[in-house]
Amino acid sequence: MVSLSPFNSGERAVRRLRRTGRDFRSRGAGEAGARGLY
Repeated sequence: MVSLSPFNSGERAVRRLRRTGRDFRSRGAGEAGARGLY
């Protein structure tokens, strides 16, 4: 299951983005950062 390795890292990245997204949203950089990653 080689596809599971990158998939797990993706889920971790999404979780980190959601947690940091709350702090970044207050600054207005959350949306910009999310658009840059996606």
